[in-house]
Amino acid sequence: MRMRPTLTAADVQRVVTACRHEAERQGFRVAIAVVDEGGSPLYLERLDGALPITASVAIGKAQTSAALRMASGAAADLLREMPGLMAAHNGIPVRGALPLSWQGECVGAVGVSGMDPGQDERLAAAGVAALD
Repeated sequence: MRMRPTLTAADVQRVVTACRHEAERQGFRVAIAVVDEGGSPLYLERLDGALPITASVAIGKAQTSAALRMASGAAADLLREMPGLMAAHNGIPVRGALPLSWQGECVGAVGVSGMDPGQDERLAAAGVAALD
């Protein structure tokens, strides 16, 4: 029987807690999404005051990161070079999501939306750091 790396519920909670703590520390109103390696949503939280659209944007950024196994901002550059790739994917290629890895394999991604893309990505990085 082959066992493969995967996100656990405890992993997801550590990632989200770290993102939320950093967002609250900075007074940011954001949505935080975690998806599995296939892009299926595992968790979504929209902090008080975050606009409703931030929820779907956070999920889309995370799905892009998981599908392409890279930061969603880097995916934007790749998709400009290979526009046909976007036709097969419904994500959002904008900075703000990072892949989550365990034992060297992508197990999902965390996406954040609500601030400028660079700030969103820094919040996502706090979540990645919590998983390491």
